[in-house]
Amino acid sequence: MQLPASPAFQHCIKHYLFITTGEMVNFRLFADGNPGIVFTVGQFTNGEQSLSGSFIYGQISDFQDLYSDRFTQLMVVVLQPIGLQFLLDIPASELQQLIVPLNTIYGNSINHLEEQIFAASSPSQKIKIFESFIHNQLTNSINTEMELLMKHITRNKGMVTVKQLTEYTGWQERKLERQFAAAIGLSPKRFCDIIRLQSFIHHLKDKVSLTSASYEAGYSDQPHLIKTFKKFTGLTPTQYLSSHSLAVNFLAFNNPNVGIVHF
Repeated sequence: MQLPASPAFQHCIKHYLFITTGEMVNFRLFADGNPGIVFTVGQFTNGEQSLSGSFIYGQISDFQDLYSDRFTQLMVVVLQPIGLQFLLDIPASELQQLIVPLNTIYGNSINHLEEQIFAASSPSQKIKIFESFIHNQLTNSINTEMELLMKHITRNKGMVTVKQLTEYTGWQERKLERQFAAAIGLSPKRFCDIIRLQSFIHHLKDKVSLTSASYEAGYSDQPHLIKTFKKFTGLTPTQYLSSHSLAVNFLAFNNPNVGIVHF
């Protein structure tokens, strides 16, 4: 199930996902330009660390695999591309490719938040509890310039160059790079590449042909597109379409009993 954020939080939260799984499931999370926060009943490992309770993940520049061997329930807070700058006092680039337990950022208050969220009986109640907590954690005012820039890039489906971005903003390239590092955690080019690929995926999921989807997303060289797609997702477009998709950039493998549902 996907639910929107309350209007007061839509500048930093894109939407919420509520997911439940059976046992023995492998997840793949790949770049879509959005960091996020996860609350989980159950335990994950990404091969390097065990993850339980809650954690925050920064921008992903390619893909990460997560594994679980038990029944799992998830509430995923999908942040806006610039969402991290409202929650942290550090540049978003410092969380790139990282998954960090939420209590290392907000301390023991997270334990009580987890208990409240897991005890709530409906997704809407869970959202209300989370937004009440996060209201007191917001650190920065809205960065109107970056917000407008994100809309410009999305509107153009990522098909903009760094030079065009400097002309649009009036910033020097070094300032553009600094702004992206602080607010988003990726370089301008990398972020645009991700948005462009997401555009291709949306066209592909609309059941258009690979050739048509490539054209709509501005890819003229199909072999290059497939190579780029595999770099970001670890899959070919055909493999992606045959996978079990929980969200556009969140896949489940080896388990038919997975879906987006209430918990």
